[in-house]
Order: sequence, then structure tokens, then C-alpha cells
Amino acid sequence: MPMPTNILQLPAFSGDGTSFAIATNADWLDSIFFISPQSPSAPITMVGQLTMASNVVVVESTLGLVPGMPISPMPALDPLVAYFVGEISTTTQFKMVDQLGYAQNAKITDASAQLVFQPLPLDLSGIEFRAELRVSADSEQVLLSLQTSDSTLLNGGSDGTLGFNVASDKLQHLKERNYVMDIVAYADGHVVNLFPAGPCTVSVTEGVTVT
Repeated sequence: MPMPTNILQLPAFSGDGTSFAIATNADWLDSIFFISPQSPSAPITMVGQLTMASNVVVVESTLGLVPGMPISPMPALDPLVAYFVGEISTTTQFKMVDQLGYAQNAKITDASAQLVFQPLPLDLSGIEFRAELRVSADSEQVLLSLQTSDSTLLNGGSDGTLGFNVASDKLQHLKERNYVMDIVAYADGHVVNLFPAGPCTVSVTEGVTVT
């Protein structure tokens, strides 16, 4: 039996507060980042003590840290390796791991390293997304249909991103004006509208440079 997805943890976005701007002579390559409900919504910065060849980090307080949070690259870490918060051992110590949970050590000793912890992504694996563009919410005509099944929407899985991947030739029939769009998620027998209070706005301009 497949593992359940995180569809019921998807946020409800404000349609009034969300808009996209696209041009008919360029690809639509926006993205939406989903943050886990267990995570702070903004990056956390703190000073940490790193020891060469050890994955144990000492900080003043681990309050606000969540296992799985990405750690931004810094001189004491290997720039080619992705680091994440692993086990939070005490109120002042945690362990650094890679994406699979294996220990990742600091490459130098730094008693006052500036550490930046990014919000924990919401794993979108197994969730199908669809979106439709219309002139108005009550219009029956769909002017543009997007879905993960044809890769016009890209589900980033564990990195928490939903990307728009629409080639410019699919946009050239659109007129210069504002349109409405919502995004609907499907998984585990559930259907979730990410804009339950009303659709967001997509502003289309007609590009002047011929491609």
C-alpha cells in the first residue's frame, strides 16, 4: 500500500494576495514554494560552533529548529554537499546530515560560524496538481490548462516546489488582460483547492520582441 501524501497539509492561499505576470513571447517559468506546517516560515540565523570532522553543532539554543531544515552553505561546510538539520540532541546541540540522513561533517573548526537555516519544505511527492486559466471565475471557457501529468506543472517532490513550465507557443493566443486561475491538488482520494476563497490573478502582456 502506498504511503499517504501530505495533501492535507497544503496551505490555503489568498487569491487576492497572489498574482502572476507573464508575457506571450516568453516561457512561463514561475514556481511556488510550500513550507511544512511544522517549520518557521522565515529563515533563522544564529551563531554555531563547528568542529572539523564532526557533525555536531553547538548553538545557544535549538529553539525553532526542525529536523530536515536546509542549512545554507558557508566556509566551514563543503559547498558541493547539501547539509540539513538532523537529530536535535539537546537544547543546545544538533547534528548535521545529508538528504538521506547520513552524517555530514564540518570541514574546518569555526567557533562562531554564521548559520542560516532555511524553512523546511513540504514534501509534495505523490500529489497531482492541475490549474485552469479563465477570463472570469464564472466563465465556462478554459483558455489554458496546466497539469503535472503533461509537465506544464512540475512537482518538485521533497524540495517543496511546484513549478510552471509553459512554453511561449502555448501562450500566444492569450490577449493582453487579467485572467483568473486556481490550482487544485489530487491525492489519496482528496481534492484540495489551494485558493478556496477565490482565484488568483494572472496578468498577461503581449510581448513586442518576436521570438
